[in-house]
Amino acid sequence: MNPMNPLRLLGAVAALCWLLPVAALGDYRPERIRWSELHYHARKLGFSIDAQLSMRQLDAAELRLALVDPAPGQWLQVPVGGGWQLSLATAGLGKRSQLSLLIDREGRSLQRSQLETGRRLKDHHYRTHRFGDGAVHIRTLKPSAGEESKPSTEWSELDDWVPELTPGIHPGQSTGLFYALAAGNLDRPGDRLTTWVFAKNTISEVDLEVEARELIEVDFIEASGAEERLRKESIPALRIRVSGDRLDDDSADSDFRFLGLRGTVHVFLDEVTRAPLLITGRVGWLGRAQVKLERLVLGTP
Repeated sequence: MNPMNPLRLLGAVAALCWLLPVAALGDYRPERIRWSELHYHARKLGFSIDAQLSMRQLDAAELRLALVDPAPGQWLQVPVGGGWQLSLATAGLGKRSQLSLLIDREGRSLQRSQLETGRRLKDHHYRTHRFGDGAVHIRTLKPSAGEESKPSTEWSELDDWVPELTPGIHPGQSTGLFYALAAGNLDRPGDRLTTWVFAKNTISEVDLEVEARELIEVDFIEASGAEERLRKESIPALRIRVSGDRLDDDSADSDFRFLGLRGTVHVFLDEVTRAPLLITGRVGWLGRAQVKLERLVLGTP
């Protein structure tokens, strides 16, 4: 492993190493979020991916019930003001995933839980990440042969792991970027946030930067209570570049992905609802792809 760039380490420590994003406390304004549920669809060369994201506020008692303390350690505890749960369901390329991310109002990741299933035995797992003070505890449950149809709580293969992380770095999870985009101070060209994301046992330093305002064509259903309307029009949006570099080796490819997209990702953010209208990036050998908003449910999470 190559030694860490000292400038990166210095910048990380100077930023006080909060989980998501690196910004002064109080810079998040969740009260301006105008959506509670988003539905996306992507199609490329006959392959399709569907994703449904919802966000709801949890009080301290609800958060406390959902958190797991797997072993002694400096795990982040429930803030007095409670936090948020982001739930992301995806289906495509032969796999299904149900993910839950618990964060506080400042965007710090507390816990991530994910159930994945697929056609093959090795596609099945239930994994929990519990985030702490410079640490993450990973617990994985997998089925043995013949257990695929059983509830994940009855799977017999168990693995607990606490990987060695870069000192002073508190990584989050990429689903938390939806909260950072919606509540963070990303309002005009030049605005920027920096984030650390843990994925596949490496940490990526992820930058979110507003590049420009531009008009984009949209075609989605906007729902409010029992009412729905078709939005097929041009909407002004903030074009935000989202890119990640491995913190331990900035010459290597990052494992950072956002909604399954790799490389440099662009998010086109509606300034009114703070919802991503369009997300573009690369999907493995399929090349460049677009993830388009199909349905938006208005509301305050």
